[in-house]
Amino acid sequence: MGTNSETTTVRISRSAHAKLQEMAAASGRSLTEELDHLVEEQRRSWLFEQADAAYARIQSDDAERAELQDEQETLDGTLGDGLEDMEEINA
Repeated sequence: MGTNSETTTVRISRSAHAKLQEMAAASGRSLTEELDHLVEEQRRSWLFEQADAAYARIQSDDAERAELQDEQETLDGTLGDGLEDMEEINA
């Protein structure tokens, strides 16, 4: 992950700075690269939490769950669409 040439200043506690320095040194990244890495990891974690919460809401609602199951069954029937033609071409 490269660093972005555009930066800004963020104030953090001395304790957080020391921890960030320790983590950056251990990973071989600069402070900026380490902070970018940690923010991206946290962003991904947050996105999965949001997806999990949405899925839990769907599972708790019978109508929503049935609609999702219907959609999944419809999509399952499309998994092999067109592959038969590819097998003939590759034979």
